[in-house]
Amino acid sequence: MNKWYLSVVLGVLVLLSVCSEKEFRVIAVYTSPQGKEIKHGGYYRLLSTGDSVSMYGHTPSEYALTMKEGDTLTGCCWKDTTGYEDTLRFEIYVDGRLEIDYPIRLPNYEIEFTVAPIDSGS
Repeated sequence: MNKWYLSVVLGVLVLLSVCSEKEFRVIAVYTSPQGKEIKHGGYYRLLSTGDSVSMYGHTPSEYALTMKEGDTLTGCCWKDTTGYEDTLRFEIYVDGRLEIDYPIRLPNYEIEFTVAPIDSGS
C-alpha cells in the first residue's frame, strides 16, 4: 500500500512539473547610439493580465518583466522629441535573445510592437 501511495505522489509531482508554464524574462531597452539623453515614451501590455505599464523617461532606460509561455506582449514606443539628428533605439530581449530592434529617427514617431506567444520549444 505504501508503494502505491508513493507512486501516486511521484506521478502527481511529475505531472505538475510537466504541466507548469515556463516563464521568460523580457527586457525592453531604450538607448541612443550617439550616447545622448533622448526623451522617450511608450507602454507595454501583457494580454493575459490586461495590465499596461508606462515606459516614459530618458535614455538609457530599461524595463523588465516576466512573460509566461503562450502569453503575448503588445505595446508601442516613440521618440518624444522634436530633433531629427538623434536616434532612439528600442530593443526587446527575451531570455537574453534579441527579438525586436527598432531605430527611431523621426520625432514623435510611434512604433507598435508585439512579442507573439512564446513556447518552450523555441
